[in-house]
Amino acid sequence: MMVSHPRSILVITGPTGIGKTDLAMRLADDSPLRIISADSVMVYRHLDIGSAKPSASELERYPHDLIDLVEPEYPFDVGQYLLHAKRSIQHAWQRNEVPCLVGGTILYLKSLLDGLDPLPKADPEIRKRIREKAEQQGWPAIHDWLKGLDPGAAEIIHPNHSSRLERALEVRIKTGESIRSFWTEGPSEFMIGDQRADLDVLALIPADREKLKERLNRRFDSMLDRGFVDEVQSLRTR
Repeated sequence: MMVSHPRSILVITGPTGIGKTDLAMRLADDSPLRIISADSVMVYRHLDIGSAKPSASELERYPHDLIDLVEPEYPFDVGQYLLHAKRSIQHAWQRNEVPCLVGGTILYLKSLLDGLDPLPKADPEIRKRIREKAEQQGWPAIHDWLKGLDPGAAEIIHPNHSSRLERALEVRIKTGESIRSFWTEGPSEFMIGDQRADLDVLALIPADREKLKERLNRRFDSMLDRGFVDEVQSLRTR
């Protein structure tokens, strides 16, 4: 039976380096929040410095769900994220905590709010053809290829957005249909299982973009000092 009264979910999103995680941890000092990561890189183990994960001491004080889920060599898609995220949200409600989704991976957040479109499964052979051509001629050439087959999709996908180009072209080649024909409108109500939910969204916007750039530069320098290059080299040898 559906519960009539909605439960709360807090979403904190915004550009890289603006302070989403810091804000969530400050809020958790005063409120019963359960922090749930919405970051497509933090799901991977061993990508600690480059993904700007919270420190071990911060994670001990402010536990985060959906961090360090899989090894880097294994794929992790949005469908898997939704399964984990919905489970974490329900567990938070059971503990009388407010789920707090924190991150800037818009695909994760949009798919959670609007649901996944019924797209066809990936085709490894088609993707191989696309990637081989991209390696030889560049992604703008893939955009031209898509424009010849699906001009409507090409118009709304940037020539440098490789993942979206690949998916749109793959769908067109595999089905003969535009990827836009598979896109659906989101539900009128946001549901987690049989529970209606109310969302409060905090979208952090930089008051001064130059200061944000300076902050990102300082953060990158700090990553280098902490061993980012060694982390990358270690991952490449796995």
